[in-house]
Amino acid sequence: MFGEVALTQFNDWKGSLAIDKKELKSISSWAKEKSILYKNERILGAHIYFSEPSNKFTITFKVSSVTDYKIKTPQALKSLIYNKEITLTPHQLIDLLVKHSKQINVILSAKGLD
Repeated sequence: MFGEVALTQFNDWKGSLAIDKKELKSISSWAKEKSILYKNERILGAHIYFSEPSNKFTITFKVSSVTDYKIKTPQALKSLIYNKEITLTPHQLIDLLVKHSKQINVILSAKGLD
């Protein structure tokens, strides 16, 4: 996402996650209800990180308030994106995903098997 790659201490496994636009709209509505996003903002990406010592998930949403027609190049888009960060317990994250998703697909593979 935006040139970022998921990393862990040893990077033994890697993978991807997929959701549909409908789920993203539902999660965006939830974020607006929780005052995480303003009315004119939209989510363009997300980074989810779990830390065992805190037992919390940190979600960093990549956000923009610019509409598609104003974005002419990928470089222009990158300059108009900013981060919004929240922290959720494992239960809160699972609850968010279950309530706002009909389908989530996660693929993982051991290092070297991709």
